[in-house]
Amino acid sequence: MSKRGVLIWAGAIVLGFLLGGLVGWSQRPAEWQSDIWQTASASVDAATYGHDYESKAERVLLFFVYGGFAGAVCAALIVGASRKLRTRG
Repeated sequence: MSKRGVLIWAGAIVLGFLLGGLVGWSQRPAEWQSDIWQTASASVDAATYGHDYESKAERVLLFFVYGGFAGAVCAALIVGASRKLRTRG
């Protein structure tokens, strides 16, 4: 695979992760009002935020992570299918 092909795959996977993460983040519980950066910080800092808040932040952050994973997989499948179709035709 050429350098250009590797960059296309990598770019598509990163873009898919970010877009999927945004979709996942938009599905978080309505009562969660913290932004993503505070949520990420709280998910690893029980001393500052308290254990209850840290546990909730960890669970809410998974909305972004799972959405991002799904987006990355979809992007990889789309790039793979389009490359296969282009080389066949």
